[in-house]
Amino acid sequence: GSLITPFACGNTKIYFRAGALGRLDTARVEVYSVNAIVLQRWARKFTANSRYAALKKATIFLQASLHRNLARNSYMKKRKAALTIACFARVMISKSKLVKLRANKAVIILQNRWRARESKMLLEKFQNAARVIQRNTRAVKNKTVTSSVLSEWVEAARRDEKLKALLLKIAKAKREKSSYDPWALLDECEEMLIYLGEEVYKFRSKNSDLKIEVAEQKNVINKIETSRSSSEAARSATNINSTHLAKKNQVLTEKLNDSNANIACLKNIIRVLRKSHADWKSKEELKCRLETESIMEDVRTQKKALELAQIAHKKELIAMENEMDLARNRYRAEVLKLQDELKRMQESHDEDMAVMLDAINSSSPC
Repeated sequence: GSLITPFACGNTKIYFRAGALGRLDTARVEVYSVNAIVLQRWARKFTANSRYAALKKATIFLQASLHRNLARNSYMKKRKAALTIACFARVMISKSKLVKLRANKAVIILQNRWRARESKMLLEKFQNAARVIQRNTRAVKNKTVTSSVLSEWVEAARRDEKLKALLLKIAKAKREKSSYDPWALLDECEEMLIYLGEEVYKFRSKNSDLKIEVAEQKNVINKIETSRSSSEAARSATNINSTHLAKKNQVLTEKLNDSNANIACLKNIIRVLRKSHADWKSKEELKCRLETESIMEDVRTQKKALELAQIAHKKELIAMENEMDLARNRYRAEVLKLQDELKRMQESHDEDMAVMLDAINSSSPC
């Protein structure tokens, strides 16, 4: 049972049996063909993977472009909306500040008017109180003066009657030189002189009192004039302040009109911007929709091409697997056949070697 090989190895050469080299060449060609099929399979696989990777990269790039365009459009819309809201908020804040300033100016004007009215009312109140006090003082004074003057008038009337009676007596005594006592007449005349002296003194005291009252009235008049001048100055100051406030009110009214005009202009600008934004938005939405549709159409076409490529690749893989199975079966059959031939060749080689050994043994001398 030793294995007989179809070749023999020497020192420098290899010797083959007849037909062994052709079989080996045939087996080598078959192995080359099988390896070439394997190489072709791997080359097709690499080509398909490269094409799939390129299609995947292109699809990812298209998706990224679509997402970028959508995100940019969304960002631009939000930015425009934020700018519009910020502009409207600034307009509202400016309007509220203007209303507050206007209210503060109106409050200042009202406060000034109220303070002037308060001062005027206080002055009128003091004047009325002074009039009431003067009236009551004069009434009380007139009452006391009237009572004292009435008693003085009665006394003066009585004295006047006595003076008249005395004058009549004197005149009668002059006519009738012996009817009246001269000493009695002298007494009555002395009494009348005393009375007249008292009356002169009273008139002098009254005159001094009247002078004092006149001085007091002059002081009161001076005070009233001073208060009137101060009230006139306050009134003139109030008038000046009112004119100044009227000018300020006019300036504020002009500013308010300008602000209203600016607000109206801003409203028109906002209206125009909203209209232009709406037009731009509709155009951008239409453009984005068209771009999205075109990109989606390209993506669908690429997907269809990729699906077709995958289907073709699967078919190629199935065909290659079938070819590999056929080649593997054919190779196995060839290998089995070669193994059988190799066994036969080994058997024939063993037989030939045995014959050669027998021949050598028989030819050699004993």
